[in-house]
Amino acid sequence: MKDVDIYEQELFDAQGNVKGKMAILRGGLNQDNPVAYMNDAVHKYVGRKMHSQYIEISMDNPWVRIVVSDSNVLKFKKFTDQTL
Repeated sequence: MKDVDIYEQELFDAQGNVKGKMAILRGGLNQDNPVAYMNDAVHKYVGRKMHSQYIEISMDNPWVRIVVSDSNVLKFKKFTDQTL
């Protein structure tokens, strides 16, 4: 998967402990079937680890995948007018 670029970021709790990881995989631009190519790339990246995967649906962009591990152990807070 030499044409796949990966950005990784660890996810921390309030005490600074690593609780998971988020990764953005981008690639397959010159592939005949970028969906299958990126499916394979994600499979090779995560192996057998439980994860959540997100695809940029609104743009129908098969070249970018977002993978998050251990999201079930993250402490979430209520949504109260936060902005990006």
